[in-house]
Amino acid sequence: MSDIKTFFAAGVLSAVMAVPAAATGPVPLTENDAINNRLITAGVVRRIHKRCPDLTYKRVRSFMYLRSIHNLAQEQGYGADEIEAYIDDKDQEAHLYTFVDAWLTQRGAVEGNAESYCAVGRAEISAGSQIGNFLRTD
Repeated sequence: MSDIKTFFAAGVLSAVMAVPAAATGPVPLTENDAINNRLITAGVVRRIHKRCPDLTYKRVRSFMYLRSIHNLAQEQGYGADEIEAYIDDKDQEAHLYTFVDAWLTQRGAVEGNAESYCAVGRAEISAGSQIGNFLRTD
């Protein structure tokens, strides 16, 4: 299962209310900056968590954030089937992770260097950023 799918699936699969599948958003999800920027944030948290053995993510807070993304998409008129198809799309996931990796690289993360990912994560925690608020030291 893909990183984005693993991280996002709980939010999608636990929808409390049924939403008509016929609803469509004003633009394709691939062009929805509000949704994609939030998914990139989730992807950064996931990358740091996966590549830094010293940091993990706050599961409940992360789950609530992912639910908020799902809810935002539904509020904008996207159906549950459309949202699930979007997060299952391997090409779209790879596209989003290009932004995740660029963001991490800009902040000093180096592929294969766990400590560089830990340093980025610790800096985000210290700054009290949105990303830092999802991370924790064990």
